[in-house]
Amino acid sequence: MNLGTPISLTDEQRLELERRVRSQTLDVRAVRRARIVLLAADGLGNRQIGRELGIGRIQAGCWRDRFAAGGLAAIAGDLPRSGRKPRIDAARIYQLTGIHFWP
Repeated sequence: MNLGTPISLTDEQRLELERRVRSQTLDVRAVRRARIVLLAADGLGNRQIGRELGIGRIQAGCWRDRFAAGGLAAIAGDLPRSGRKPRIDAARIYQLTGIHFWP
């Protein structure tokens, strides 16, 4: 069975990830990422992590790989996404709505 990219944690990284898992203020996604990495460091495969957390093995593998490549900073937030570029800028919206804005 393929376990995915091996993860080894320093004591400081493990403490930080455990702090994130216990946090009452972090969003659910940040806590899930920390759990993924902790389970990966404990030797679980992506399928096992997925079953335990109710996510797909692909998602578990992606966060495992991102942590392996960039550490804690890599799982801190989402990557920028593409999307439709705004057709009108904020100044034009203020002008059209009659809201006075002074920069």
